[in-house]
Amino acid sequence: MLLSLSLAAGGHSGNACGRIGDRYSNARLDGPRGYSEMVARPSNLLILTVVFFVALAGTIIFGYRAGQHARGLRWENEPIRAWMSVPLIAHTHHVPRQILYQAIGVEPQPRDRRPLRMIAREQNRPAAALIRDLENALARAGHTHPAPPGGKVP
Repeated sequence: MLLSLSLAAGGHSGNACGRIGDRYSNARLDGPRGYSEMVARPSNLLILTVVFFVALAGTIIFGYRAGQHARGLRWENEPIRAWMSVPLIAHTHHVPRQILYQAIGVEPQPRDRRPLRMIAREQNRPAAALIRDLENALARAGHTHPAPPGGKVP
């Protein structure tokens, strides 16, 4: 009662801040649900925003990984062509390069990116014979792949 009389007379309640403005007029600083509790609790919008960005990041990451895997499957099933290099064929079929170089009778060189067509020309062999030797080496290593459409080697 004394408190209400002093407030009516233009005084204040002993709390320097009183109420927290119009928006939070029902929340008092000294009440059971104080200001610190109100600030510490995150809003639903903040939680929803964080969940959305975590889901978006997960979708992008797993989508990228699925695309990489699909491209790897595509290259693994690609038939050997004359434009391919021995390291590319070894990488896509998960076979050591030395096995393939040995199958075509070439000494392995670091950073050898010559296409099969150039290696065949240097050995005075048709590219089809070189490709057949590589396919046999892959079959011995346990890796097979489909023949090119039409059965012709470019």
